[in-house]
Formats: sequence, structure tokens, C-alpha cells
Amino acid sequence: MRRRHPADLARERLKREGRWQDDEAVSTPQLVKLPTARLAVTDLSSVKAKPVRWLWPNYFPLGKLVVIDGLPGQGKSTVAFDVAARGSTRAPMPDGMIGYGAPFSTLILSYEDDAADTLRPRLEAAGADVRAIGIIQGVSYDDNAESTMPVSLPKDIEAVDTELGNRPDVRLLIIDPITAAISSDVDMHRDQDVRRPLARLARMAAERQVCIVIVRHVRKGHGGNAIYAGGGSVGISGQARVVMIVEQHPEDPQSAVLAVAKSNVGPIPPSLTFRKVPASVPTDDQELVHTSRLEWTGVTNVSADELLQARGDGGPGERRDASEFLREMLLNGRAERSQVMSAARDAGISGRTVDRVARHLGVVKQSEGFGASKRAYWSLANIAQSRQGRSFSPMPAMTEIGGHAQGGGIGDGKDDAERVL
Repeated sequence: MRRRHPADLARERLKREGRWQDDEAVSTPQLVKLPTARLAVTDLSSVKAKPVRWLWPNYFPLGKLVVIDGLPGQGKSTVAFDVAARGSTRAPMPDGMIGYGAPFSTLILSYEDDAADTLRPRLEAAGADVRAIGIIQGVSYDDNAESTMPVSLPKDIEAVDTELGNRPDVRLLIIDPITAAISSDVDMHRDQDVRRPLARLARMAAERQVCIVIVRHVRKGHGGNAIYAGGGSVGISGQARVVMIVEQHPEDPQSAVLAVAKSNVGPIPPSLTFRKVPASVPTDDQELVHTSRLEWTGVTNVSADELLQARGDGGPGERRDASEFLREMLLNGRAERSQVMSAARDAGISGRTVDRVARHLGVVKQSEGFGASKRAYWSLANIAQSRQGRSFSPMPAMTEIGGHAQGGGIGDGKDDAERVL
């Protein structure tokens, strides 16, 4: 291959940087002086402190980026749609709280679900006022206004921002999934590449006071820190102010858990359990569309990290065996931990699974003695509860109204209490 002359390479570099200028009279290149850069600095004393406002307290902050991670089919998109549906009618959020002070609208940018046979039925089943839901179908340009192209970020962020400006009632924007929205020339695994478009999304969220929810698939087999579970660069989790994960419940394969892995704007809220239940909605032609909706069932002490660690443990069958084994071992009082572990090995149950199930059951761990005589003992604080095999606190009694569970919050204790932030 013929080597290119250094002058040609230099000319191409100058053109890319915008510093090349051809003079008609003189054939020699002219350098264009770049403008002087100046920093924009604000004295902190001039900044007025303000609280974070919420669409859903401690889960969905206004003006921020939120990431929902999860495997396909676990319900991560449906969680976002459920919040959109509740917000459209100002129904209580899944934990019984009311965050935003008025019904709000939602824009959905979905690359995987059809608006007619999936999105509308799912949102209607969740009780949404569909007049408050907008589906972004694509983007067109002045030179070809008749043709609609898929939205690509960051190129089309201005178009999204313009639409938000035209819809001042929109407080939630759902991008599902983020990997399909980001342009192919952005390396999703390179921190610097991915942070640029996300920084522009974050700035738009702050300026428009919109919560932008990014739905992302998780890497299969990841069993470590939940913040690093999502696909692509860790910069996605770094840019988001709240990162949550949806995973199968370790003790109940029919249930899933929504757990917050990170929050820079509030406390880590309780993990919530839910089930996807069948639902049907009628069409204008009186046909039935079969879909699903979420049934929120309570809280659990399972953290986001523990959800991922459960992937490396035994399956649901082994965990159920470990739960029954521990209840039997501790039914009549405390037992020495070494004896529990020895009996577990004899029963074919791994020590790691026993340790994790013990946390879910609320096993009380005590130590006695010192040095070589030190012993660790386990006991059940609430034998009656352990016999029921519950790893979560039940929701208060509720009635179904318009697809939403109406009633007090989890552990609320007040009939008419609501929180407006």
C-alpha cells in the first residue's frame, strides 16, 4: 500500500478541526484562529438550595435520569409503564405514596413494542388515561418531511426537546431500550463516548423538569454489584441519579422484585415485590386483547446486590429446601451455626444458599465466648412468621379501582395520608 504524504495527512486533520481555509488567490493553506475558551463559574453563595421534587418519592426524581435494569421478560418496561399509568390519573404509586401534585403526561420512545397491540393494551390494563400518553413514532427532517426515521441519540435530542417544550404537561419520558436509541457511532462500552449523549439527556431533563427513565438489559451471568449489572459502560449508571433493577424473587419464582441499587438524590427505598397477572382490554371493534398488568404485593428485605448474587446460588428448588431446612433446625430454639452448616452439607444444600436464605428469614445471629471458645448461634426471632415462609411484609388491604391498587402505603398507617413533593 502506498504511504500517504505527511502534508496530505496534516491537511485532512486541519479540515476535520475546521482550521483549513483555501485562499483563491494564494494556494497556501491559511490557519483559522479558534475563539478563546472561557470558563463559566458560579459562586456557590449565589445558588439557592432547593429540595428534589419527585414523581414517585425516592424512586422517580423530577429533572433527573433514572435507569431500570433487568433481564427480558422480568417486567422492567412494565414497571415504567405502570408509573406512567398511575401518573396519568394521579393514582397512588405502588407503595401507596402520591408524589407529583397533579396528573401528568408521559412520552414513550419504544423500539421493541408496537403501539397498537402492546403499548396501548398494557397501559389501559394498568388503568392509564391514554389521552395523557404520547408514543414517539420517529422523526422527520425538512428535506424529507414525508419520511419518518427512527429517533437516534444524540442527533435527535433537539427534536425530543422541542416536543417536550410543546407538551408542558409531560413529566415522564421513557426510553426503551437505551441501546437502541443511542447512535451506532457511539461506543456503548466506552465511558467517554456514552457519557456525552447522556449528559445532554440529563441537561434536558433538568431544564424541562422531566424524569427520564432509561430501560436497559442486564448482562447474563453477572452476579456482583448491581450498579455494574447493566449492559454497556458503567458510565450509564454513573450518569443516572437513581439506578434500580428488576429481578425474579429469590424465594418465589412467580414474583419479581424492584430494588434500588443506587440513589444520589435520596435514601435507598424499600425493595418492592410484584407479580405479572393476565389482563384483557376491549378494542373499538369489541375484540379482546390479552395482555398483562402488575399486581404489587409488598416489600422485601432483599437488596439489589442480593438479587444478583442469587443468580450464582442454587435454583428456586434449593432455596425452598434451605428455607424448610432452617425452619426445622431452628424451630425449637437456637442452634450453633457450625452444626447448621454441617447438617446443610449432609442435606446437599450449599453454605452460601443457607447464609442468604437465613438473611431473608430474619435469622438472629449471636456470638458467645472469646478466642478458641467463641461460638456463633442462630435463632428465629419470629417462629410464627417463619412457619408461614414469608420473606416480605404484606401490603394493606386494597381494592381495585381503575386498574390501580387504592389504599394506604406500605407501612403507612394513615387512611388519607398523601405526600406531595
